[in-house]
Amino acid sequence: MILLVASALVASALAVSAHVPSALAVACGASAPVAVLAGVALVTPGLVRSDLRHRRLPNRLVGLAGAAVVLGIVLRVVPHAAGRSPGALPPGSAAAVVAVATAAAVAVVLAAGGGLGMGDAKLAVVLTAAAAVLSPGATLVLGAAVGVGAGLVGGWEIRRRAVGGDRGVVGDGEGGQAVGADPGVPFGPVLLAAFWTAAAVTAAADVFATTSGVR
Repeated sequence: MILLVASALVASALAVSAHVPSALAVACGASAPVAVLAGVALVTPGLVRSDLRHRRLPNRLVGLAGAAVVLGIVLRVVPHAAGRSPGALPPGSAAAVVAVATAAAVAVVLAAGGGLGMGDAKLAVVLTAAAAVLSPGATLVLGAAVGVGAGLVGGWEIRRRAVGGDRGVVGDGEGGQAVGADPGVPFGPVLLAAFWTAAAVTAAADVFATTSGVR
């Protein structure tokens, strides 16, 4: 009896196995950007509020976004591993790796030189990887948006320092900074605004390509 049941299960598995890769590819392909967008959306309000008030980007929030990005990467890779070419990587993987590596290198250099906080550097790498999960083109839009945002913030910072800057106590929830310290510019909201701009442009491009018959 046990052998008959086992044989039936094996036969059923063999019968549906041909449909599993395609179904898995569709499900995972649709879930990858959703996972990334949901993760970043979940932490965006907290990161913006914390950076504006305390000039800090909590590791737990950046880490949560990073976990969502890792999940998105897995969901991108799984359909290819389950397909007819095991181990194959999704299209645009090389460009995504280059984009993330470049963002990491630039962030480390800027952070080491004092031009960028470590929280900002970590968030920049996470958001670059998140954009890469959405599409290779999203990383280009993200880079352009960050450049524009950095230019605007830089101009505002120059003007702010020219008139004396901000003085006073800046609390971070863990002791704060010293009285009279210049809190600097909150760059986290700029990075997040750039990411959501890239996501919106990517979505608009996908809708246009679909409705115009390009795809």
